[in-house]
Amino acid sequence: MGYRCSPMESNLTILEALAKSKEPLNQYRLRQKTRLAKKTVERAIPKLKTGGWIGVKRVEHRRGPNPSEFYELTDLGRYRVAASSNLCYLARCQEERLGTKLQDFVDKKRIAREVEAERWSQLLREVLLSRKATPGWRLRIDLKADKMGKIHSDISVSRSLSKKREQEIGERAVC
Repeated sequence: MGYRCSPMESNLTILEALAKSKEPLNQYRLRQKTRLAKKTVERAIPKLKTGGWIGVKRVEHRRGPNPSEFYELTDLGRYRVAASSNLCYLARCQEERLGTKLQDFVDKKRIAREVEAERWSQLLREVLLSRKATPGWRLRIDLKADKMGKIHSDISVSRSLSKKREQEIGERAVC
C-alpha cells in the first residue's frame, strides 16, 4: 500500500518519476515508482492531463474492460520540472530535452507576469488616485522570498469594484 500526501507533493512526485523514466509509464508503474496510494495517483493523473503537464503516449488493451494509458511529460511538464526548485537536480536534463522551447516558455511566463503586474498596478493606481472603491473593498498583496530567493506572490481582492469601474480600468490598461 502506498503513502498519502498533499496533492502538490503527489503531483511533483509523479512529474519526478516521469522525468526520470526513459519510457512512458502507466498508472500501475507510476504507483510502483512513486510508492503513492492508488487513489492518489488516480486523482492526480486527470489534473496533470488537463493542466497539460502530461500526455498519453500510447494506449494498450490488456486484461479487463479498461485500456491502460501510458503517460509522458509534455513540453510544459518538462518546463515545470525544470522550473521547480524542488526538482532542481532534474532541471538540467529537462532543459536539454526542451532545447529552444525552454526559452519560449520562459518568455511567455515573463510576459504573463508583466501583464498581470500591469493589471494590478493599474487597479491600485486608480483606487489610490480616485480615493473611491466599493465599501469593504480590500486588496491584499503578499510577496515572499523562499530560501532560494525565488519570489512567491499571493494577491487577493475581498470585494470587487463595480463592473463599470473594472471596465474603465481594463480599457486604460490596454491603451
